[in-house]
Amino acid sequence: MKIGVFVKANKTKEGVEQNGDEFTVWTKAPKKEGRANADVVRQLANYFGVTQSEISLVAGHTAKRKMFEISK
Repeated sequence: MKIGVFVKANKTKEGVEQNGDEFTVWTKAPKKEGRANADVVRQLANYFGVTQSEISLVAGHTAKRKMFEISK
């Protein structure tokens, strides 16, 4: 399953919210060195009840809008 995610990095809160077909993820991690991407994977894994290894970033590595694939 592929999902679109809008990432809001370096925020004071963390969380995942579904907005129609897209998800918004708030993370306290900075955008530097892929830290925000790693934290988004962690949060999505918790949200969907899967392991982090089952989630991969397939598009938008440096963009705010990203595409993740979840293999269940």
